Amino acid sequence: MDVRHLLVPTDFSEGSKQAFAYAVEVARTCGAKLTLLHVVELPSYLTDGHAPAHMTTALRDDMQESAQQELARLLPEGAGTPVEIARQVAVGVPHQKILETAAAEQVDWIVMATHGRTGLSHLVMGSVAERVVRTAPCPVLTIRPAAEQA
Repeated sequence: MDVRHLLVPTDFSEGSKQAFAYAVEVARTCGAKLTLLHVVELPSYLTDGHAPAHMTTALRDDMQESAQQELARLLPEGAGTPVEIARQVAVGVPHQKILETAAAEQVDWIVMATHGRTGLSHLVMGSVAERVVRTAPCPVLTIRPAAEQA
């Protein structure tokens, strides 16, 4: 399989950082480029018309700026990695934006973390990774976070 482009969604969790590190190694091995994506999901009270438009815009802008700064901290420019890495911040529903980005960028793989939730918390919270796996236009490699040392 020819892997030229990887998409790595991140929520800045430890699991996402592990998935990113894994994706960098895959990209390095395959000579692929990598797109690091964070999706800002606005609170529902802002998107359903219960807040003034100027408040929604200001909060969205603040959240996007914060996400850009966090992406820069995750991998600073010129950090010495031989992998071409693009950073993107999108606003919307995470699984939808991940799928849209994968299709638009024509990625070969999506590499993402799972949170490992089961039972009621999985049922109530849903799973971004599960939705992506079920509907992605390409293969999805899911990385389960490493167990904490006891």
